[in-house]
Amino acid sequence: MNIAFSIVTPMTERIDAYADLIVRVGANVQPGQTVYVAALVEHAPLTRAIARAGYAAGARLVDVRYVDQHVYRSFVEHAADEDLTRTTPWLMARTEALSDGGALIMIAGDPEPELLADLDQARVGKARPVDAMNRQLKAQNARTVNWTIAAFPTEGQATQVFGEPDVERLWEAIAHSVRLDEDDPVAAWREHVERLAVRVDLLLRDQSRRRRGGGARRRDADRRLPQVEQCPAPGEPAEQIRADRDREERDREVHERGMELLQPHGHSVLGERGTAG
Repeated sequence: MNIAFSIVTPMTERIDAYADLIVRVGANVQPGQTVYVAALVEHAPLTRAIARAGYAAGARLVDVRYVDQHVYRSFVEHAADEDLTRTTPWLMARTEALSDGGALIMIAGDPEPELLADLDQARVGKARPVDAMNRQLKAQNARTVNWTIAAFPTEGQATQVFGEPDVERLWEAIAHSVRLDEDDPVAAWREHVERLAVRVDLLLRDQSRRRRGGGARRRDADRRLPQVEQCPAPGEPAEQIRADRDREERDREVHERGMELLQPHGHSVLGERGTAG
């Protein structure tokens, strides 16, 4: 029996399934779109899987920009003050291109969380391409770019979360959080999004009805507005509501232990987690 193959194959299948979820749900990549990926060099296994999934989804091009944290450290340590916030013409050109109907996937997961700890923190905080950042945020807010952030487990991050470099444990936590442990993660997410949309609509309509009462009745109604998870969609089984609530509770516990799955890294990664379109 090929032991190496037996170990690597499940890992490859998991990364491929995760990449497919990121592309099809997180970034909602459409045929003909250009997919822009921002990643650290340590994220290469997931980045390569995202490229495969992107082309399988019909992407015209998957363009990857890698950042080496050690190179970035040298930049923070030695660059002139006026260059710390400078946006190069080529970075701005790439940002303009992705802002015009592209799909942006940012991979998070710091392999060395303390790498910059001994540097001047004022310089660390300042070192970012401000013009490119502002342009990208403008595109994200205007919804002219599909975008998402996905976590990639690293030993450094696992140590921050669990106190030991247990990458497999972090993988399991992330897999649960993003529904990768479902039989069909993509379908599970789309069903979940549909349920949320129905619940939000019910809440908004209920809130509108209550507020039309005015005065004391309105204030009393506001105090009694239910939580989202307490408003099932018509015909939605109680078991599904409990399952959603249990998942949310476990996710909350993981995050309370220090998981920073969506923390941007370096000066090339911006944004926050997106939703499927």
